[in-house]
Amino acid sequence: MTKKFEASLSEKSAKAQKLPVSVRAYAPGSAGAVLIILFFSALLLYLGFLYLSAVTASTALLVIPFLALTDKFVFDGRRLFRTGLLPKLWFRLNGLRPSVKLRNIEQIDTAIVGTFKRGGRVRFMHRTTVFGNAPPIVFAGSGHRFREMSEALFSRVDPRVLDARSLELAKFSTTPREALRIAADLKIPASDVLEGSLRNNSVLKSAAANGLDPRLSEISQAEMLRNAANKLCASGFLVRAYEAFRRALHLQPGNPGLLFEFSRCMHLLAFVRRNKRFERRAAAALRLAERRADGDTELLERIAETYRQFGYSRRAAAAYHTVIETIGDAFRSLVGLAELALDEGKLAHVVHNFSAANRIATTAAQRRWTNAEADYFARLSEDDEYMELEISRLNLLEKLDRWRRIALRLALYSLPLIAAGTAFDDALVADAGWLVSSTGFLTWAGMNIGIKMLSSRIPYDLVANEK
Repeated sequence: MTKKFEASLSEKSAKAQKLPVSVRAYAPGSAGAVLIILFFSALLLYLGFLYLSAVTASTALLVIPFLALTDKFVFDGRRLFRTGLLPKLWFRLNGLRPSVKLRNIEQIDTAIVGTFKRGGRVRFMHRTTVFGNAPPIVFAGSGHRFREMSEALFSRVDPRVLDARSLELAKFSTTPREALRIAADLKIPASDVLEGSLRNNSVLKSAAANGLDPRLSEISQAEMLRNAANKLCASGFLVRAYEAFRRALHLQPGNPGLLFEFSRCMHLLAFVRRNKRFERRAAAALRLAERRADGDTELLERIAETYRQFGYSRRAAAAYHTVIETIGDAFRSLVGLAELALDEGKLAHVVHNFSAANRIATTAAQRRWTNAEADYFARLSEDDEYMELEISRLNLLEKLDRWRRIALRLALYSLPLIAAGTAFDDALVADAGWLVSSTGFLTWAGMNIGIKMLSSRIPYDLVANEK
């Protein structure tokens, strides 16, 4: 499986678009800044400061959008860097690295943060976080810009740093038009036609009915359907992908990799439709894939990762232990066990597994990351004062986040008071609305700054020097 996957990535990298590629930085703070500045511009106008109101409104409508539009992440084939003026200034003031090279990337995680339904297609909003020896790089999107960036970046990094979702995008990402062409070639009906078939297991059994060459072997036919199903799934055509997977499984019912990919497709369907039945079926397909993996350690690691994503921590741990028992120490399995131990608060196990992963790491980035994690959790375990400080920091972060949400709600819920006071010429109601809303927005902005300042771990040297 590893050789096939690496060959697929190499082929995709060779066909990749011209570099450099860019995507806008994931900066939700820009929208918040525009909202707050416009609000205070209106407040200045209400108070009679016309000139200041015009200046602040111009800043909100012209300067902030310009800064946001020019704030991009660019990948030139060797490194990933940010072009925004404010981020560059922030990096320089804090002595941070403005870019990360490919060899220094430690992890790439991709999550689905939103869905948009359009006809038979689900459009996913992805958010990718790149971890390395620089501040985390976060970019998001759902269109061709995100696809170009993910294809160019994911196809050039070590596949072992990619999580399951990033791997799927690396291998199967394609344009919606190409996915529809593939579906048409294989005679997979439209999503609305297939809706009824979701409740049963009937499939088209003949190769001719599937749009395949009957002269091909069943293995070749199943691989074509499997590839089509994954591309349809990555493009958001989930129902058609589900049908293609079922047809492939009719030809190869015992293929563990196919069962694994089918389970992830069903889990996406369950996520989009909030369907518990599909969740159960996805978990059942994943367990069947685990039973039939038959020593495929790479597949078992991905299955364990997906178990954790589905919320089955015990089964994830069992799969990771199976890998370790089969081939000895395995980097991804040890890291996975460390993350599971962290979920359960077992710091000694976290330290042990990160230390073991560090000993077998094959790249400088892996060694640096696992060593830093092992040192951090070892200090937490050994130094009660440091642990108390970190717990206090995390508790404060949680409180700030809660206060931030409350402040924002308070500010937004007070806006109707301003509108009502202005409409009915009631100065008392309008003044109360302005006061509460301005206090709420200022508190919200302050909480955001506090969260940003407290998001980093406390350096252990600061605690050690005070002793």
